[in-house]
Amino acid sequence: MTNRTIILIFVVLVLGLVSYVFWQRQAAPSVKEGAPEVAEIPVVAALERVKTIQLNTELFQSALFRSLKPLPPNPTPEAAPGRENPYIPF
Repeated sequence: MTNRTIILIFVVLVLGLVSYVFWQRQAAPSVKEGAPEVAEIPVVAALERVKTIQLNTELFQSALFRSLKPLPPNPTPEAAPGRENPYIPF
């Protein structure tokens, strides 16, 4: 490559870097004054609702639930063993 091509590539890269930095500074989000209220934070509001959850455990006391039995394990089919070392050539 000639010196002119190298200089042109360098100038384009520098201009790209400068424009990237310039646009990143302008796109920075603005910071609100003061801390947000506790009710404004959605996670805290969701946690407050979780505290009030009431679970109905009558299902576990019913005769129908107590009569349920676990399923037997699935039978595994008998498989014929393969070669001792499957990676050796035939």
